[in-house]
Amino acid sequence: MMKRILFIAIMIFSVALTISAQQAVNGDYAGKFTRIYMNGEKSVPTESIFTVVSQTKSLITMKIAPFKIGKMPGTVEVTAENIVLNSDGTFNQVVANGIKMEIKGFMKAEYNAIVTGTLINNVLTYTITSRDASFMGKPFSAIVGFKGMKE
Repeated sequence: MMKRILFIAIMIFSVALTISAQQAVNGDYAGKFTRIYMNGEKSVPTESIFTVVSQTKSLITMKIAPFKIGKMPGTVEVTAENIVLNSDGTFNQVVANGIKMEIKGFMKAEYNAIVTGTLINNVLTYTITSRDASFMGKPFSAIVGFKGMKE
């Protein structure tokens, strides 16, 4: 009987920890890029950017509005949907179409990506890396790193 009570107490405590780790993550996270790589390292802009995070139960979606990299004649957008937020605030998974590119308003492409990071104490840190990406038949690598705090 004592083991059963102890087991139930541990389960309730675990659920409470999971819920608290996943509460109140919706919102805008103001921060900066920590890394931009597009077939070579690119200079990281100094201005602040926002990652918008929305949450449904233990799944989060992160989005950065379209931005330019260097002299690229187009924009890159990051959208990582249905990421499992673990109870310890970590995440690591492949997302479909996580990186979107648009060149001069007419050529659009989407690439699968690997997203790894943490969302702990209102601090969001992540890296999104393209997976098996190519443009016009030429393979390339794209990596975007971000760190920011909830506003």
